[in-house]
Amino acid sequence: MWKVLGPWKAIPFGKGFYEFEFASIEDMRWVLGMGSLKLSSGFLRLFAWTKDFILAIIKSTKAQVWIRIHKLPLEYWKPRVIFSIIRGLGTPLSLNESTTRKNRGMFARVLVDIDMLSPIPDHIWVERPDYTFVAGVEYE
Repeated sequence: MWKVLGPWKAIPFGKGFYEFEFASIEDMRWVLGMGSLKLSSGFLRLFAWTKDFILAIIKSTKAQVWIRIHKLPLEYWKPRVIFSIIRGLGTPLSLNESTTRKNRGMFARVLVDIDMLSPIPDHIWVERPDYTFVAGVEYE
């Protein structure tokens, strides 16, 4: 459900960081509660300001990456299932339109927020009761 916000503004700090100012604490909490916003070029990750935040020394290890999942049987091509599978690599954000509509069966494509300091595997184990298989993953 959407809320009508009071006046607000975004102040660019550089390096992809912005400070948002809101008319009320309720508006700020509502926006922060969304966690992220989908933009045409990707997702905007939201977080509360932290004490002693110094932009010059911030080293982000997170990246939004499109991942292709190969060898995924069609019965697994449901958003909830694909997101559950890909959580082993990071935080799933979005499926591309071809995956949602099942236009191509060669691979499922998912936008994932990953930590670049974590291992980057080329496959993922998919398990369910009495059945396990390996799906290939490719990073774009």
